[in-house]
Amino acid sequence: MTTVQSYLTSIMSDQELRAVFTLLWQTWAWHDSFEKAFVDFKKKIPEYVRLGTDSHRFVIWEGEQIVAHASLFAREVHTEHGSICLGALSAVCTHMDYRKQGFGAQVVRAAFELVDNGTFPVSLWMTTVPGFYEKLGARIIQNSWVNSQNTDDPTADPWPDEQKMVYPARYAWPSGQIDLNGAAY
Repeated sequence: MTTVQSYLTSIMSDQELRAVFTLLWQTWAWHDSFEKAFVDFKKKIPEYVRLGTDSHRFVIWEGEQIVAHASLFAREVHTEHGSICLGALSAVCTHMDYRKQGFGAQVVRAAFELVDNGTFPVSLWMTTVPGFYEKLGARIIQNSWVNSQNTDDPTADPWPDEQKMVYPARYAWPSGQIDLNGAAY
């Protein structure tokens, strides 16, 4: 089994951040130039730390290249029954040449350890591949969603993907409307 390494984003070296961002760039191919997007990515890190949401990054290296990645950061959402500070799972990806080798599952399992050890009570994310996460002990949830931080339309569903999931599946996720309290991730 390949080793998953864990980092706090705020203390990663420029070389490590560049390796993470290279995989993210290759996976989602944003429209800005790589260098401009990388600078923007790095500029956001101090703000996340100030807000108390420094992300944990779980990666698998192959030489100087990161071939699998998952991120988990704190996010407070508001429910009809109170607020939940949860682990927001994001940026799960595997380099196209390394897919179907279990690397994605390894980095996600490493992220879920922060739930299993009690750092977060639950993890929440959106996905287009729910079956992948169900095999890891997650389940689909059905709620209506808003984002009170959206000044243009706070009642608009903030999620671009249809399926929202939580881990662990046994978590007593509340029914009703959920305020994501920020943009989708």
